[in-house]
Amino acid sequence: MASRGNKQSGGGSGGAAASGSGSHAKKNNRDSGSGQLQSGGDQPEEDPLVAVLLADSYDNHFAPLTLNWPRCLLPLANVPLLHYSVESATRAGVSHIYVLTRSHAHLIRQHVNDHLHNLLHSQGIAITVMSTPEARSEGDAIRELDAKQVLRSDFLLYRSDSVCTMDLRPVVDLHRKRRAIDKDAIMTMCCMQAGDQTTMRSKAMRPVQYIDPATNQILHYEQLPGLPKRKAVMPFELLRLDDKTGFDEIDVRFDLVDAGVYICSIDVPPLFSENFDYQSLSLDFIPGILTSDLLDSKIFLHVGKRGYGGRAQDTQTYDAISRDVLRRWTHPFTPASSAWLSERMTERRGWRYVGQEVQAHRSSNVGPCSMIASRCTLEPNVTITGSVLCEGVEIGNGSTISKSHIHPSVTVGKQVKMISCIIGKGARILDNVTLGRGCLIGADCVVGPNVSLPDGSRVGSKERESWDEEEEDEASKSNSSSDVPAKHDARVGAESKGVLWTNLWQKKDRAQTGAEEENESEDDEDGDIDEDIANLRLRAIGFNDEAETKGVQNIEDELEDNESVSSIAFDSEFGSDDEDLDGFSDDGRSTHSSSAFSHVSGTRGGVTNLTLDDEVDTQMEKEAVSARLAEFETEAKASLMRALEENHSIDNASLELKTLRMASNVSLRDVQKVVVETLLDRCKPADPKSVQALVVRWGKLIAQVSQDDEQQAVVVMQSYCASHPAKINLFVPLLKLFYNEDVVSDEAIVAWWRSKASQTGNEKMLDLRTRAQGVIRYILEDDDDEDEEDEDE
Repeated sequence: MASRGNKQSGGGSGGAAASGSGSHAKKNNRDSGSGQLQSGGDQPEEDPLVAVLLADSYDNHFAPLTLNWPRCLLPLANVPLLHYSVESATRAGVSHIYVLTRSHAHLIRQHVNDHLHNLLHSQGIAITVMSTPEARSEGDAIRELDAKQVLRSDFLLYRSDSVCTMDLRPVVDLHRKRRAIDKDAIMTMCCMQAGDQTTMRSKAMRPVQYIDPATNQILHYEQLPGLPKRKAVMPFELLRLDDKTGFDEIDVRFDLVDAGVYICSIDVPPLFSENFDYQSLSLDFIPGILTSDLLDSKIFLHVGKRGYGGRAQDTQTYDAISRDVLRRWTHPFTPASSAWLSERMTERRGWRYVGQEVQAHRSSNVGPCSMIASRCTLEPNVTITGSVLCEGVEIGNGSTISKSHIHPSVTVGKQVKMISCIIGKGARILDNVTLGRGCLIGADCVVGPNVSLPDGSRVGSKERESWDEEEEDEASKSNSSSDVPAKHDARVGAESKGVLWTNLWQKKDRAQTGAEEENESEDDEDGDIDEDIANLRLRAIGFNDEAETKGVQNIEDELEDNESVSSIAFDSEFGSDDEDLDGFSDDGRSTHSSSAFSHVSGTRGGVTNLTLDDEVDTQMEKEAVSARLAEFETEAKASLMRALEENHSIDNASLELKTLRMASNVSLRDVQKVVVETLLDRCKPADPKSVQALVVRWGKLIAQVSQDDEQQAVVVMQSYCASHPAKINLFVPLLKLFYNEDVVSDEAIVAWWRSKASQTGNEKMLDLRTRAQGVIRYILEDDDDEDEEDEDE
């Protein structure tokens, strides 16, 4: 996780440059009227909370996948994107959900009626799909909503691409308390802190927030483009000019990811109606409110300390968030949990998930961070690595799928190779097709046979130019892909259905060609186009520096390398002998078949499960484990510090650690290490009484997390004291306290002293073991005395 605190200062008439993951600038505090929130007297009963979902994206980042299908219904880890927002709103306690849509309104309405209406109705929640036929932007949609006058109080505003597991109830409560004090507090923006190298942040646009840390009020907001690179500029007016202006402190945050959720007051829609320049929420409304000379409206920031928040706003972030779902970072929205938003799947080591009724040949392999949804078929010698296969996907003999997303009912032929691709619903990839990085194949299109498409290729059911003129929503207003037959393009294959679009990856911008401008006006116009193309490439799945230098001719080598990674083999272990299970009879009993396929399921009795081989994990998996462990350690230490400072009970502290452990999928030994080291951090060598009090008070927590491996608790303590010179003299006293307070058993202490772990390491480790001889001798003699007493009796 990125940290903030780099000192920045600056001045001048234009502003102050700021850079880094975060900065901290001293200012004079302006009285905002919304500082510490006091709990007042009896408050009037609040109106029921409602949610507004903006189903349209008003961009073409997923084209041609969205040509015949709404973006909010594209599956992310086999769950329609819309369902993530609906579930988040439900958990926040809303009573009514309004879905605003222009594109594919009939498809969204049908999906809501078929899959969401009854489920929400049973929970007392209403859902309404509202058509906004005149909307051309987010601002237009909110203006149409305002004209309908359906809102009565504060509401949650969701982008349709939001994936958020934060607990929003306390955020809503805080927003309402803030509103009771200051009516100018119109919005709270939800974000998640993320490291600088995270892939869930869009590479094409990076938000920068200037925050008053005393109130979390956003003072200034801007979005930095991915290209060309430039620094953020702090507005001059935020600096201290006299005793009446400026702020004591300003946090400049570069490390936040927009969760796509905003708690809005009833004043927000009228503000859109009053200003038709507000088109985009992030690019127009928020900056416009903060820079307005006529309005005193304020926007606040909530940074979620727990939970997950992000936006699948382009194919790059769509891919990143899908992987986060598979890696269980979106707990409780994980495929193997009871809270999963689709069919619950069986999980295997390395974040491998398998649904019901999967037909897989025993020679097929599934690598780490992969999902095989229900009713998929894998023929012989298929390799799946880091990919998501939605329901009903068929993969032909010898095909290799890597880091890709295959939407429902797709058929992939024999000897197909693809990497970092997205294949739309119902598409067919025929035999001997190679798809380079970043290929997008539209719904119901056909590619092949015997063709290779270069990196960044896109295939749609109609010409790109005609679609651009009509816009995404117009193109899909009346007809689905089944109503309009796809065109044929020989470049896509002899039996193809679909048209190859202009490849932005291959279009050279001015910086790449080194062309010189002939006149200033042409330079400005072309420069803007080049900049847009460059940032569009950054939004694409699979696009990076390596992809630019590695063409489709080398993709076979990379995919062959992927076949050697750790995988799940569908081998002969599936059967009781050399045969495999192929299905069930009508009465549920398993039936043998001469087929070489395995029927894979995770819940029904008698059906075989996936088997694991003993190969080492891939580098991708190791890096993910390391990142997840670092995340857990940070959150667990923060949780323990709160427990210590607020004097929580042992049970509550233990429960919170268990919750974090489940969310992060770390081992009990990792939990034990964090607990022991955090408590040792609090020990003061100069104050033996406080050390004893700490062990007496919190030793039971160490005992709880060490009950399955007490010896390791002593190893952790030995290693910690050896690496902290100030604590080295605490080791023996702590060892005695662990013994006297029954933190660990005497058998565990003796076992530690005799183990290889206690004798491994540097000289300080060995010195501590030597110092412990007196304690060991005492324990052994005490045990001998007890044995003699037992014999006398």
